[in-house]
Amino acid sequence: MKQKWEYCLNEEQYSKLLRNIKKVPGFLEYLDRNDNEDFVQLVLTYRSILEEAGIVTPGIRTNMDLIMHRYDLFQKEYVDAQPPQDDKLYDINKVLTWKPRPQWAVPMTVEEIDYLDHFIWQVDGLPEFLHDDIMAENLYDKVSQYQMVLNATGKNDPEKNFTLETIKERFYLLMNEHEDAIHYVNHSHQIDDHVIIDQFVTEAKESFYRTNLENEACDEFLRKYQSCSNPYIANEIFCKLFRANRIEESIKFADCTFQHIFSSPNIYWNNKEAVYGCANLLYMIIEAMGVRGVEEMLISNDKVTRIAIKSLYLLLSRIIYWSDRETVVNDKYDDDLLPINIQHKIRAYRMRSQVIKYYPDILLVEIDNANHDMMELADLNSAQSMAFANKIVGEKSVFYQDAIKVFHTSNLFKYGDINKVSEMGYVQNDSLSKGIYEEYRRGDFALSQNEISEFANYLNSLFNRLQINAGKHNIPIPYLIKDHYSPSYKSCRNEIIQYLIDNGIKCLYHFTDRDRLNSIIRHGGLLSYKRCLDEAVVMPVRKDMAASRDIDAEFGLEDYARLSFCRDLPKIDERKKAGAELVLLKISLEVATFEDTEFADMEATSPMMKHGSTFEDLRKINLSVTNCENSSLSKIEYLQKQAEILVKEIIPLKYILNIEKPDVI
Repeated sequence: MKQKWEYCLNEEQYSKLLRNIKKVPGFLEYLDRNDNEDFVQLVLTYRSILEEAGIVTPGIRTNMDLIMHRYDLFQKEYVDAQPPQDDKLYDINKVLTWKPRPQWAVPMTVEEIDYLDHFIWQVDGLPEFLHDDIMAENLYDKVSQYQMVLNATGKNDPEKNFTLETIKERFYLLMNEHEDAIHYVNHSHQIDDHVIIDQFVTEAKESFYRTNLENEACDEFLRKYQSCSNPYIANEIFCKLFRANRIEESIKFADCTFQHIFSSPNIYWNNKEAVYGCANLLYMIIEAMGVRGVEEMLISNDKVTRIAIKSLYLLLSRIIYWSDRETVVNDKYDDDLLPINIQHKIRAYRMRSQVIKYYPDILLVEIDNANHDMMELADLNSAQSMAFANKIVGEKSVFYQDAIKVFHTSNLFKYGDINKVSEMGYVQNDSLSKGIYEEYRRGDFALSQNEISEFANYLNSLFNRLQINAGKHNIPIPYLIKDHYSPSYKSCRNEIIQYLIDNGIKCLYHFTDRDRLNSIIRHGGLLSYKRCLDEAVVMPVRKDMAASRDIDAEFGLEDYARLSFCRDLPKIDERKKAGAELVLLKISLEVATFEDTEFADMEATSPMMKHGSTFEDLRKINLSVTNCENSSLSKIEYLQKQAEILVKEIIPLKYILNIEKPDVI
């Protein structure tokens, strides 16, 4: 039969307590004879009996203290689990009694909160200050704010300040060791690199981003930042050099970031722009290597390959789990705000889904019952949910289409509906992230300088071999084909160019907002809507665009940049009447000859539109109406005037003929 003091214990807790109780001579028998709900009083009374008898030893005293401490924690856990029924349970000076808990305490155990409670009540007014903002996710920040309040009002003193600093320090110590540490940002360990980053961004806008690195050296700028170890800057330079096929120079900048990625701990772990730079650079390298390149390196250097894939998954998870309160929601379509914003989180979900899709055998080797299809689906569905909630995509976006495809082709529907299965995958991703983070914290991902050099040398060798092979067989360079920096052309390339010229078309057109120009230049060209999402480019939020994006998604055309044959599209007048400042970009005819370019015989959101990638599809377009006055056209001709050329993913800057001086319209 249970005794009164056992009311708050489950079987496991009772067993733990009983082991200590049995170490105190006669205590178990005493408890059997004295049934009392106040267990602590029973312990104190029995200790007094032993002391009067002169038989208390240091070991007995230690065990009785441990018994009281454990019971106190078990009791608090019991109280914490109960629904609030009695206002007397609430105590402003005890965070453990607050219902609901403040956000910063949600991931903590009762013991951890109880530990901080011993300090918080000692500072007058601090409990009330914390209780006023229970949604705060970081106790360190709230305590720092309270210090500023006290300093401003002259109410701080050395004793209070010491206690406040102690709370901040102890909070970080607890969270750094916590199982949820990957979800947590330690502000006290951030490195202040914003001066050098701001300087880089300013200078890059004026020169580096505008430079055609395939033809220009830009040596002075590169020398200036070669010794800068900031991962965000190294990533920005690496990406542009790599896409210009300046492999050896790009790998030198990547090597600067490798020193941080493959160290443990990473000194930039709590800097959001640096974490994003590390993840972006490593993802771009792994993507460029391709599955075959990764498998090849796995054979020659198993350790480095596994660490690279796991590090990438971990860094992407770090971006995804970055505190939502610190995530910038940027609905202005500029790129001045550094990571991490909503677009960067969406990109991280997309990238992580690809990593888990292609490399489950590396990531899940020690995980039981993990389903990589569920995990991929979870990230695609999370990307859709986040993008839709922030009005970035419609209900049927490319994220939704990709998620549905995985859901059905992987037979995941047998586990439940798409949201239920996504939740299962989310839990598995979270578990894997925590497990990999534990490996990282143990130092398992630390590489020596020789191992980092071997990785860099392998990359140089791989990309050089691919480049030589492409030249030898007159084919596109594999790692650059996606970006049209080394395009694959249609077999009828010359005929297409001549056909367009014969029909009076000297270039193609794309109109855009004037304030989009800096973004186009910074990101290396004119991007499709899907590519903008994949590159974390902030896009305008307009009702008409949301509708057209859903239509594009249904047609499978979200991944195409859209060009016209004429410079006076009807939509231009509509946008100008709405107050938009527009410019017209002229695009080289060469983009029409890319192998994956499509031709639409009328405006691409029209339900009557037909499209295809052959010369015959181009010839079906009524080019004669593209330069006619709108008022003279029939209804069908009006739609045909808006025929489009659809270029897959990206139109690099070198194909935009007037990017420096676009036509104002």
